[in-house]
Amino acid sequence: MCLFCRPMTFDEKFDDIHANTWFYTVDLVPALQRQTRTNPPVLPWLSVRYFSDFASYNIQKVLNHITAMHWENLSYNGAFNSDNIIFHNGAVTIQGVLTVQFNGVTCAKDFAKLYSIFIAKFTPHGIPLYFNDLLEYLRNCPNGENSNDEAIVAFIINHPCLQS
Repeated sequence: MCLFCRPMTFDEKFDDIHANTWFYTVDLVPALQRQTRTNPPVLPWLSVRYFSDFASYNIQKVLNHITAMHWENLSYNGAFNSDNIIFHNGAVTIQGVLTVQFNGVTCAKDFAKLYSIFIAKFTPHGIPLYFNDLLEYLRNCPNGENSNDEAIVAFIINHPCLQS
């Protein structure tokens, strides 16, 4: 049986490879390194961290699935965890969780659950550029019941933190 063909949970998918491969770092040339003008001064940025193609692709697959469900006016009401997120044959599904009618509250619960899964998995290893922005969007769900709007979905699944 093909090792990569078997269904994998979210954690298995990411833990199957070393966390060092989830990211890459770009060292900034001296002209781009800057020190903030705060008191006390903050050390200059010497490098920028990004998600790797692997991580971006798989996070985007999860976001695609959730937003596609919302587009169909369905939600998981936040009743899933990382063990319910299944990668198989290039697709992502959430298994073992009943769906409910989509609304602002159920959407916020789905996004809050993704926030908790993503923050637990990725932030212990460092924060890629713009990832905090995506996390805050998921945590706050500022568009509520309008979160299944085409422009909002496009923003979420094409978030700058996922552009490697």
